[in-house]
Amino acid sequence: MKFVSNAFRVIFLIFYDFYRFFYMRSLDRAIVKISVKISYLISAIYPPRPSSREIGESAITFLKICGARLTVGIQTLLRKNPYNIITCNVHTKKHLRINFLLFVFLYLPSTTHSTEHWIFIHGTFAKQSSWHKPFSTEYKALFTTLSSMKNKVFTIHSFEWTGEHNEPARMIAAENLVLFLELIKTQSQKESISFHLIAHSHGATVALLTAEKLFRRKSSLTLKECFTLGMPVYENWYPNAHKQIETLYNFFSYGDAVQKVGMIFERTLTERSHVHNIQLIFDYSCPGHLELYNPTFITQLPTLHTKIAPPGPYKLQLFIKKKCNPILTIDTEREKELAIDKRFTNQLIHILADSRKIPI
Repeated sequence: MKFVSNAFRVIFLIFYDFYRFFYMRSLDRAIVKISVKISYLISAIYPPRPSSREIGESAITFLKICGARLTVGIQTLLRKNPYNIITCNVHTKKHLRINFLLFVFLYLPSTTHSTEHWIFIHGTFAKQSSWHKPFSTEYKALFTTLSSMKNKVFTIHSFEWTGEHNEPARMIAAENLVLFLELIKTQSQKESISFHLIAHSHGATVALLTAEKLFRRKSSLTLKECFTLGMPVYENWYPNAHKQIETLYNFFSYGDAVQKVGMIFERTLTERSHVHNIQLIFDYSCPGHLELYNPTFITQLPTLHTKIAPPGPYKLQLFIKKKCNPILTIDTEREKELAIDKRFTNQLIHILADSRKIPI
């Protein structure tokens, strides 16, 4: 009975999509939805085999099966249900290929998509943390914001690396991220795509090392936006990374004691026209290192470029308040506060390094 009810439900939705197409002339959405629902119906008729696998919203997995154009369409469908899962087996693969041909022939060739790929990158020792993974509050906050924006096709990824606190681990992670970005670009064929990275702590270091690698290889691949949260800044590691990033937002907090633990790190990047150092203030206080990926703050990232008029650079403060619209203001005390912060750090180092005679 459950199968019959589901089948009738899917058939009804297919007819409804045909109605939407002829009545509203919404060809692209109608064809994509019908194609995916037919595949869902077929997968329900043919039970999954033991060798079957589940396909989530990962664009890379979809690309391996259907090709880039259907991926864009499926991602459009998944905007209303980001956690939809399609069960795939030998039978469904065949029908997905059929539906893919149907999609290509019926889809208007003149219609183009610009797909945004948003990528979360965790920091050191944070591979098992949940904030960067699907179903997390931060993930849902970003998805909700992007879904509310008109004519936006997007997908959200979570890039995981070992999280080990050493340079080789970060270099390997950067190399893997380069391969990941190049794979998306290759599979996207002629589709217009853009990359938006949200990276925390040394995950941001991985992001900038990735940009540095792309620059040294003279790659045509660029990062549209890079949002770094509490990154331990050491520009000797990535002197040319900013040249491969269209806009770089570096968020920091004076309450972040972890950011400068290495004693060689700074809070801010060198000021450039497309590099913005922004101090974060949550509810009139400076957040700690693990408080920087606040869900309310994450919702502001997709529209941040509309609030900062080029060219820069700007010394900014972003105030995040509960049940209030965030406020972006000019930070007039930046140099003074950075000097105080540096003196405090030096005093702390002196206290911790003070030698004491221990009686034997």
